[in-house]
Amino acid sequence: MNEAGTSVLATTTTSSSGYYNFSGLTAGTYQVWFGEKSGYVLSAANQGSDDWKDSDANTSTRLSGPISLSAGENDSSVDAGFQVYCPPPAATGSIGNYVWCDTDKDGKQDSGEGGISGVTVKLMNSSGTSVLATTTTNSSGYYNFANLAAGTYQVYFGTKSGYTLSSANQGSDDSKDSDASTSSRLSGAIALSAGENDTSVDAGMYASTSGGGSGCDDDNDCGPGGYNNCDDDNDCDSDNDCDDNDGRVNGLSAGFWSTHLKAWDGASDTTYANLVKDGTLSSTDVLRALSNQGKCGPSGSTGVLLGDSNGNGVKDGGENTLFVSLSAAQKIISSSDSAGDARQILMKQAIAAQLNIYNGDDAPGKLTVGADLISKAVQWLKGDSVFVYSDGSSGDVDRVGSAGVLESGSSGTIDFNTSSGAFTSSALSTSKRAWYEDKSMGIGDFTADAEELKNALQAFNEDKLITSSDGTKVGWSTSNSMVNNDANGLWSVLRSHGVI
Repeated sequence: MNEAGTSVLATTTTSSSGYYNFSGLTAGTYQVWFGEKSGYVLSAANQGSDDWKDSDANTSTRLSGPISLSAGENDSSVDAGFQVYCPPPAATGSIGNYVWCDTDKDGKQDSGEGGISGVTVKLMNSSGTSVLATTTTNSSGYYNFANLAAGTYQVYFGTKSGYTLSSANQGSDDSKDSDASTSSRLSGAIALSAGENDTSVDAGMYASTSGGGSGCDDDNDCGPGGYNNCDDDNDCDSDNDCDDNDGRVNGLSAGFWSTHLKAWDGASDTTYANLVKDGTLSSTDVLRALSNQGKCGPSGSTGVLLGDSNGNGVKDGGENTLFVSLSAAQKIISSSDSAGDARQILMKQAIAAQLNIYNGDDAPGKLTVGADLISKAVQWLKGDSVFVYSDGSSGDVDRVGSAGVLESGSSGTIDFNTSSGAFTSSALSTSKRAWYEDKSMGIGDFTADAEELKNALQAFNEDKLITSSDGTKVGWSTSNSMVNNDANGLWSVLRSHGVI
């Protein structure tokens, strides 16, 4: 462009490696304008003190600013950074609200009738045949499904040992009646508009057996007949085992995901409807169930967004992510642990962990965004500064093209070759420091090496490292205690059970 940025003097496009050049220029003042690329937005300009490494393009005008070129000068410092753009989801709503102990069995919420905790509640599709999300009622009997797109849903209310559902739709006040059918346990269709919060979907239950009295405990929190208030939140598990894990989603191994590729190929089919029915899967395709249907890559390509700790398919503030195309992810997760590249060994478990989060499990450490387990694995896979080793080895797989995107394909400038099923950069041996040398996790004195990160991910996938149904607690499957699901809690659990 001319000095004012108002007239085009020449046009070119970047090469396969991202480079461009305008040659044969006379001395003078110019500007460079950087065009758009579908699926990307410009990074902020002039970040840091090194003009050779920053982005020069103004995010509004897309111009570099004036460049004074002297006779014979070659200025190779005019760059532009792009980042993957995932549009924010549309306004979301919610559905709740309450499961209560219907002492007089009249199907209406009366004064003094308290909530029932620990009841599994499932959000279903409009026909009531597919599970979209699962939660449990809290210590006061409330539940909530948040971040819902406009659409039609049903709610399924699970069983509670010793309780029977009250008759539905009794009385004229829909906010005070029971909505669950006594046969199907479904609420009926709920039409949710964009941004609407429906807090009228309730279920009444009464004690079908009793040790005497009202049919609920004195504090109306559980029962009947004397379950102990044993959990941290005093809710009494349905199996009376005090593990505080009722209703949570079980982890699924990398082996499961590698043999059930149609459960995450983004396609609309019902191949695994039986696994949805038995509760193994939350939907017939965990990518397609996301608000963007897993289309969070360049130009809307489908894949797995590693480091998406809240499992919404979008890179949110604080998340350190690595987008892996569907074809690359399905190749990597199907690879052998003896494939000869330690990066594939770790990445295989990271992909499985992210799929488990999309399936409704909660990320270990999710309350400290960026220091959770998958985020640390992503840092290692991107060769971030903390994971630098004296022998020059690295777990870095994101070496060409756009940062945060594993460039993949069968030819060209790529990070991963989907034909050969291997990274294009040199394989990382498990004898290298990048695999076995401890690095700080940035929390207290916790350290871990890459193999330990892999083992931790695998423990999560194999349901040894577990999170509670509401995502606020983390623990080990053989322990009766859970701690806060933040970074300190996560790494404490892993250390106490010999993983790190």
